[in-house]
Amino acid sequence: MKIKLIVRPIVALAQLAVCSLLLFGLSPRAAAGGDPRILPANAKHAGKSLAEWQELSMVYSLTDAPINGSPYWNIADVKVGDVLLLQGTWDGIPKEVTVKAGTFIFVPINSMWGEQYADGSTDDPNDPNLDGSGHAASSWGSMLTMSQTLDGSPVRVDLKNYGVPITWFDQPIYYADTSSWDSVAAIWFQSYGFMIKPLTPGVHTLTNVVEDQWFSSSWTDTYKITVVR
Repeated sequence: MKIKLIVRPIVALAQLAVCSLLLFGLSPRAAAGGDPRILPANAKHAGKSLAEWQELSMVYSLTDAPINGSPYWNIADVKVGDVLLLQGTWDGIPKEVTVKAGTFIFVPINSMWGEQYADGSTDDPNDPNLDGSGHAASSWGSMLTMSQTLDGSPVRVDLKNYGVPITWFDQPIYYADTSSWDSVAAIWFQSYGFMIKPLTPGVHTLTNVVEDQWFSSSWTDTYKITVVR
């Protein structure tokens, strides 16, 4: 069995990968009532819930993904209406993004997905020893720790309010080719993400530091977002 987590590849017991993406959190002043810079977890934008935006982001990332490439998913950001679906960084290289004022930005914080294989077998998210990890997929979220800064100032948000539990795609999301570990499609996912409200014109720097106990790994991502009128 194989499981992948989007953005920085990790080899551990089987082909595994980790998706390192931003977390944009609460300032001390906003901690009690929620961060005014991001949509509340239960809010909708353009008729879609947070979970629906997360699934849409995953579909764009994985459809015809260059699974044997580096990176191995579709890294290009996608604009859907007034929303930019951010698709992450690769190998610690800072990512520069330019958006127009008024643009919402969906940020996929971190994601895991299960796969279908050429022989017809599939990853079972309930397997208590998934890929020899000693864990079921449902324990993944509890093993993540993240800290963030916005323009140099620490920020924080409670991840449990912005997570999507294990969700099966309506149909398999096929890759551009069969992977080197014989997977052909993604079939389910779980993820964390949120929607940033339009930022003020200018340059904003977001950083995300992740510790993933599941894979005994850690990394830092940096995003430079330029907002133009």
